Amino acid sequence: MKDIESGVKVRERAASETTDKGLAHGHHKFPVVAVVALAAIAVAVAGLVVGAVALQKAVFKETATDGVMVHMTAGADDQHRVLQALCMANRMVDAGKDVIVFCDVDCPPLMAKTAEDFTVEEAPCVADTSKSGLIDKLVARGVPISVCPGCVAKHGLSMEDLRDGVDEHDANEFFAFTEGRMLHFDY
Repeated sequence: MKDIESGVKVRERAASETTDKGLAHGHHKFPVVAVVALAAIAVAVAGLVVGAVALQKAVFKETATDGVMVHMTAGADDQHRVLQALCMANRMVDAGKDVIVFCDVDCPPLMAKTAEDFTVEEAPCVADTSKSGLIDKLVARGVPISVCPGCVAKHGLSMEDLRDGVDEHDANEFFAFTEGRMLHFDY
């Protein structure tokens, strides 16, 4: 074998021997076994990282879904906001999200059995755009609708005055719902 630079005949070296000429001259400073071992370690570490990320994503998908709280404060004087909130809650259920509706301030009287119904024109959210129809659809789908008991009392109502499917706000249920997730729409 001849040296590349000088053309002088040199003795052949075993693959495990090292030289001082470095990698730039085609000679290996590290034994081939060491290079192969380092490459195997790098591949193993990369595999562990990719596996850990995939596992984390899978566990997250299994343990949590997006939770949506629709917070309604508007009363009968702002029908568009009321219907928009109810439409949004129904759309989120359609999208497979867990939904909870919380009513306070001026909204609780709208949840009374005797509350006047209203409809907004040209609401693209769902087929039934009446307040009662949208609430009924949420109740039928198991969406919790809760009201602030103090706000109910402020408007001269009691919990017995409210429609079926509307309950007194329970802080424990609320925090159990929001644990680890939350998307909030405020109307």
